[in-house]
Amino acid sequence: MTAANAPTIFVPLNKLEVSDENVRKTHDKAIVEGLAVSLGSHGQRQPLTVIKKGKEYLVIDGGYRLAAFRKRAKDGDIKDSHLVECKLETDAERASEISLASNVMRANMHFIDEAEAFASLIDDKVPAADIASRFGKPVRYVEQRLKLAGLSKKAKKLSREGAINLSMAEALTITDNHKQMDEILSNNRLEHMDAGDIRRTLQREEVDTSDRRVAFVGLKAYEKAGGTVKKTDLFSDDDEAVIEQVGLLDELVKSKLDDIAEKVRGEGWKWVEVRSELSYADKSRFLQLKEEAKPLPAKKQNELERLQAEFKKLELAFNAQEDVDEDTGDKHARLDKVAAKIAKLEALQETFWPEDKLAVAGCIIHLDYNGVEIVRGLVKPEDKSQAKAAAKGDDAGGDDAGNSHEPAKPEFPNSLVEQLTAEKSAAITAELLNDVDAGLRALAYNFAAQVFYDGNSHDTALQITLNAESFEAVEGTKALAVIAEHQQAWLKKLPEDEADLRGWIADQTQDHLLMLLTFCTAVTLNAKLLKADALRHNPTARLRDAEAVAKALNLDMTRWFTPSADNYFGKLSRDQVLEDIRDFAPELFGHANACKTKGTVVGVAVEALEKRHEEGTQWLPKLLRAGEA
Repeated sequence: MTAANAPTIFVPLNKLEVSDENVRKTHDKAIVEGLAVSLGSHGQRQPLTVIKKGKEYLVIDGGYRLAAFRKRAKDGDIKDSHLVECKLETDAERASEISLASNVMRANMHFIDEAEAFASLIDDKVPAADIASRFGKPVRYVEQRLKLAGLSKKAKKLSREGAINLSMAEALTITDNHKQMDEILSNNRLEHMDAGDIRRTLQREEVDTSDRRVAFVGLKAYEKAGGTVKKTDLFSDDDEAVIEQVGLLDELVKSKLDDIAEKVRGEGWKWVEVRSELSYADKSRFLQLKEEAKPLPAKKQNELERLQAEFKKLELAFNAQEDVDEDTGDKHARLDKVAAKIAKLEALQETFWPEDKLAVAGCIIHLDYNGVEIVRGLVKPEDKSQAKAAAKGDDAGGDDAGNSHEPAKPEFPNSLVEQLTAEKSAAITAELLNDVDAGLRALAYNFAAQVFYDGNSHDTALQITLNAESFEAVEGTKALAVIAEHQQAWLKKLPEDEADLRGWIADQTQDHLLMLLTFCTAVTLNAKLLKADALRHNPTARLRDAEAVAKALNLDMTRWFTPSADNYFGKLSRDQVLEDIRDFAPELFGHANACKTKGTVVGVAVEALEKRHEEGTQWLPKLLRAGEA
């Protein structure tokens, strides 16, 4: 059941708790305080999303709003029994993914929260490519976040507190040794460290005796094989030492893992591999199959199926209930009782790997923090098509899993989307004209993507078929004035006859030609979103590429576009103008909402925005903000 059609219920504040599945665990106090003020002024504008567990409702989306309600209760503004509007999500198994979808698509989710949430999906056997597709991120982005999921608890805590930035956290992933990470963070003043300092420290060749490889092989076995140990300093304890022959240690690890692998091969797998490590990013490249359960004895199997049918019936009855009433507790008590009986019977079921899965899947044996881990049922990318039949009922994800191609209802009028994205496209072009390095880099990416990675020209912002983009939609804008000025300057320099062009080029300096190449590159850039795009191809990758170019240019759209009644507010609905006023002038929302006509509301918006700009505060529509393409 999607959030759109989930039933609405009203739950007492003291019955709400944040679910462990809620992926956002890092909250900004200032945002909580701001939301609390907004709740007092405007009431609850958006319901929380909850799942039911026992007598409590667990919040999977809306942690900030719940914190704001609690602050108001603490301040005495509302009672603990205050009824909070909620959407009841019945698909509890997807709670973490639902929470992740709500937060990834929202700005400013902390990178550690996001990393842990992606990692939980990998644990649920969702491939990285599917995660990237579901949340509109590049696969490499997902893999980078998955690497961060392996940081130590201390590193994650300091990251959430802001003591470690993203670059420093990424540098820590050079090692998998949590003790090494924690020593770096404990022995150095973080305010005087950067990512480079961390990398230099971690890239030393010596290995601490606390390393998991040493624990696996055994220090005595290492020394017996001829390995030596060196104390870190003269006064260190015996356990504060380093391994000097890292190569020997790795050989011993491999030999011991190979012995384990030989036994696992006897289980009948298609392939078995030994690796020094298996990160979330590595694991995400495989499809992972599940073991199957053997039927219980007839009497117990019948009882299990009867309970499962009863649970489904009770669950449907609860789903149909739109409010909390005196019967709710009884219903959930019975649901919990039936669920407990089902779990007890399922625990009795033996599991096994059927022949069809053994024939297409394999195992990876590696070291983790608890010793050896054997990951069974992994299917390599080239074998996925063969694994489809074997994976029936595994719920292991796939290219088509959960994907819907239903067109979403547009948030803004198509004409406005085209206009504003055309504004942004022209502004990027105008900025690009003056940045030769950015132009060359954009061009290099475009060529490499198509030549080396089978990229499609539709998926890059630069239209390297060298079809110059039309600027008709932005006549009279600042950006077009800059573009036209550059064009006229080049027309005066270039020869009139194309037959003379090669000779002219031969006489130019390299710098001059680079400037010409930059102009030719810039005018091909297409960051516009047209209604027809949805009919021809998916423009998401192209727009993401354009956003990367804009970021490289440090694009400030406030230099190029100022919202007015003609170019923006007048093209919105009354409610959309009010939402913008709530964003940049919340103190005027009540006044604007009382205005009877859209024209009056637009007037309030324009006047308030002009005042903000005079005070030095800039504001842009959502479509023009960084990262919103």
